[in-house]
Amino acid sequence: MADSIKFLGRSNPGTSHTTIYACGRRGDESTDSLRGGRPGFSTVISSIIVCETNNLASAFTIRVVPYSVTTISDNRYDIFSASSIGARNTKIISPGITISQGDYITVYGSTANVNFFVFGAETS
Repeated sequence: MADSIKFLGRSNPGTSHTTIYACGRRGDESTDSLRGGRPGFSTVISSIIVCETNNLASAFTIRVVPYSVTTISDNRYDIFSASSIGARNTKIISPGITISQGDYITVYGSTANVNFFVFGAETS
């Protein structure tokens, strides 16, 4: 098994839940093919950075969704749900969670001024 420590994703989702990282998906694959991933992959999410870039306080949501889930109708997969972030502030989250092949992370900001960055180590 080989570990690859890397920048996993960046997103400015606006006001819709957007996939920022899917375990086992290559960067050249379309978002339509993100479910499933490549066999034998797992990822440790070391940090997620949330940055509010304007002069307005905002809220954000981060979800970790298992591969087997096809419909998300509530907040049961939220690791942060409508968490507040002040104007021009940055939050550094160190979840230390492991996700498996096909699992994915979505992000959401209450305004278009919330940026997300995900870092971690992929194992194949």
